[in-house]
Amino acid sequence: MKLFTKVRWPAGLWFVALALTLLLMIKADLACLAWAAKLSQEGSPSPARDTGSATGYALGQRHFLGNYERGETYRWIAATQELIAAGPAASATYKADNVPLGRPQLLPRLYMAWLAAISWFLHFGTGDSIALSVEHAALWEPVIAHALAFAVLTVFMWTRYGATSAGLAGLFFALYPPITGQFIPGTLTARTWALLFAAGAIALALPDRGVPAKTPRLGAASALVAALALWLDPAVGFPAVLILAVIGIGVITTNNAKTPFLAWSLTGFVFTLTACLADQSPWNPAAGELRYAHPLYAVAWLGLGLALDGVQRLRATGSHRGRGIAEMAPALALLSTLAYFQLKNGYAAWLYASASMRRITSLDETLRFDTAIDWFTSRSFAEIAFMAAPALFALAAVALAALSPTASPTRTSRFPVLHAAALVALLLLAFFKIRWAVVASLVALPIAAGLAASVSAVWARAVAVAAALFLFGLFPWSNALPPALRRPATGATPAASDIEALVFRHFSHWMASHNPGRNVAALAPPGLSDSLIFHGGCRALMSTAWESYPGQVAASRILS
Repeated sequence: MKLFTKVRWPAGLWFVALALTLLLMIKADLACLAWAAKLSQEGSPSPARDTGSATGYALGQRHFLGNYERGETYRWIAATQELIAAGPAASATYKADNVPLGRPQLLPRLYMAWLAAISWFLHFGTGDSIALSVEHAALWEPVIAHALAFAVLTVFMWTRYGATSAGLAGLFFALYPPITGQFIPGTLTARTWALLFAAGAIALALPDRGVPAKTPRLGAASALVAALALWLDPAVGFPAVLILAVIGIGVITTNNAKTPFLAWSLTGFVFTLTACLADQSPWNPAAGELRYAHPLYAVAWLGLGLALDGVQRLRATGSHRGRGIAEMAPALALLSTLAYFQLKNGYAAWLYASASMRRITSLDETLRFDTAIDWFTSRSFAEIAFMAAPALFALAAVALAALSPTASPTRTSRFPVLHAAALVALLLLAFFKIRWAVVASLVALPIAAGLAASVSAVWARAVAVAAALFLFGLFPWSNALPPALRRPATGATPAASDIEALVFRHFSHWMASHNPGRNVAALAPPGLSDSLIFHGGCRALMSTAWESYPGQVAASRILS
């Protein structure tokens, strides 16, 4: 990074520093893994193993306990076990809740396939049955994901911005609690990967210092990565697509070179449709309320590409303007299709603000912030300062690059505008869904590195000192983290929710052992229902899954 021109380490030293950072990061993750594994062994002993069972235990029982977002983790484990047992022909109907009819199985199979791959690796390494290996994968997947994300980030920063940028980015990624708090061994969620893919898609679309200003970045690569985010979670992926469109508008207004918007949108369109077919997604939007990948998102993406290409042609001269006008009508029709279904049926769709998106991490599930203002008013000064620092660094880089007299006219007019557009859009999302602050922090890294070449030497030294103080300040802050950012490790005391989960599991095992061969259906609170389904092999009227809403309505009618 040019901010550190006066203190530049050789690439070899940065490589060693990154390797040590990765080892220490994995060591910390393994401490969290050991705590989660030990928690599962507390309480009653595990059921008898059965290699012929789809769960690995007799009577369809399971023993894994997890620690956060247990209901979602249980459903991922069960769905992966079914996918491994039945293959691609696995049932598209989930029968464990909403008895007696069940409901559509809408979980994205991309994440199931990833869990299955890890499970097979553990199966060959440990010799346990593949069904039991899925439970082990729930412990190891966040550790593997953390290491992979670290490697991809450092390689990306190294190849684009140099060794120093990669080293600083790696240190930041490993030390920053809001990022490490996304990787919790024993907790499974596709949302973490969706956030990472969203950040990657935006970073790929940003220009960097080594590329001529006329070179477009909004292409097939950013579309493919954004499509992966949309597949895993449209509430993350589709806003990322919209931010890419904002970057596209910036490219149009600041650059006369032709950008392949149609190729970008067609890539997203095809890949999103492929995701829908792979997941066997119901094309009726009522089945998933557009909270999962749906053809309507593919259609809207195609409309965005047509609209951007049409605007680009309208700004051109000659015969291209006529085609630009012709593209606007189908673009508006395709874009309005998604909005029509949202307004007609009252679906929030990608705008849905789930509880998980309204907290920084899932380490304290009692928290939920409607807006960033609620978060600011309830947090300490240190937490606010460290959380806001990455975005402030990026904003400072944008301002300094725009005002720097040494910057070339092309760079001054284009680079800060595109970076600022992406950053402002991310901060706007983070205002309503605080978890987007994690994506903003990650995207701040290439923004600061990409604009560093335009910063004068005086400001470079000032920002270098501030960045160093920030990284060193993460060490003392990590010793005084609030519960929402502190991952449990060796020696941590089980929480009240953990004790409750142990009791639920014991009762679920009791139900299974006292009703062998019987098709048990239970009416119980959602949290207990999750355990009865997962640990006891029962069926329930409702669960913590939002898809079990019909069962929750039926339960309220029964109880009233």
